[in-house]
Amino acid sequence: MTKKLLMLFIILGITYTGFGQEEEEVEKNEEEDTFEIFEDDDSFELDFDDDFEFFSLKRQPMVKINAGIANPNYLGQDFGEVDHFKFIFGFSKVKDDVIKRKDKDDVILREYEDNGLLIESYNHRSDLLSDYIDDSRQFSMLKFGYSMSEGNGYKLGENAEILLMRETGFGWQKLDYSYGVGEDSLGVAGNIDPRLKLNDTYGSDVRFSSYYQAGIKIKPISAVSIDFGFQQDLVYSRYMFWHAAASGIVEVIAEGIAEKFANKIQKSSPYVGPIAHFVLKNAISYAFMELRKKDMNWPISSADALIINSMNLGVSFHF
Repeated sequence: MTKKLLMLFIILGITYTGFGQEEEEVEKNEEEDTFEIFEDDDSFELDFDDDFEFFSLKRQPMVKINAGIANPNYLGQDFGEVDHFKFIFGFSKVKDDVIKRKDKDDVILREYEDNGLLIESYNHRSDLLSDYIDDSRQFSMLKFGYSMSEGNGYKLGENAEILLMRETGFGWQKLDYSYGVGEDSLGVAGNIDPRLKLNDTYGSDVRFSSYYQAGIKIKPISAVSIDFGFQQDLVYSRYMFWHAAASGIVEVIAEGIAEKFANKIQKSSPYVGPIAHFVLKNAISYAFMELRKKDMNWPISSADALIINSMNLGVSFHF
C-alpha cells in the first residue's frame, strides 16, 4: 500500500505540473519560507512542516463520529439494510483563502482538510438504526484504515463556516458472512444466487477496500461541526497491485484536470468556487465508483466488486 500511495502522490504532482507548464513560475518567498508553485493559484503552497507531517503542531486534534444506514449490493443484488458506524481520529486544519480581485473587494473563503485513522463497521445485528432481519444472507464487517477529507466553503462568522466536502480513504476488513448452498440458492432459470457467489468469492479472508463520501460540514463554533454525507465503499475481491495502480493513475489524472478547472472557476467567480470543487471532485469519484462495479480495476477488465452505499449523519470535535 505504501508503494501505491507513493505512486499516486507522484502522479498527482506530475499532473499538476503538466497543466501548469505554460504559466508556472517558481518563486521563493523569503519571509514565509514557502514555495509558490502556480502563479494563478495563490492558495496552493508547499509547506513541508505542515503538509507532510501527520502530527504537525499546526493542526488541531480531531474526532469524527458518524452513523447511518447502508445498503450492500453485489452483482445487482441488494442485501437489505445494515447499520453503519464510523469513527475517525486524527488532525484537522482550517484556513482562510483570500481571493484578490481587481477593482472589487477581496473575497474570503474557507479551506478545510483533515486526515486520521479509521475504524468502521457494518452490522446487521445491532438493530439500532435499521430493522433487524434474522436472515443468514445478511453480513457484517469491521474495517481498519485511513481517511482524508478536503473541502471549501463560506465563512459564517469568525469561527463558523459551512463547507462542501469530499472524504476518501481505504482500509482492510473481513466479511462476517456465512450464507451457503441451500434450496433457495438457485434463482430463476437455475442462475446462482448472487448472495451465494459473494460467499464463494470473498470468503473469510481479509479484503482491501476504498471509499469516498460527498458531504456538507456545518461548523457553528470552532470546536464542533455537524456532518451530512453520502458514502460509497468498494470492497475488492482480490487486490492486484499493478491493475489497481493503473486504475488509480487514471483517476488521479481525471481529478487533476477537475481540480485545475475548479481553481479557474474559483478565481474568476469566487462564490461559485466551492460549489465547483464539490461538484467536479465528487462527480469524478462517483463516476469511477460506478465504472468499477463491473470492473473493479477499470479500465482494466476485472471482476465485479461489492459496493456499499450509505447515508450518514455525524458530529466532529476539534480540540
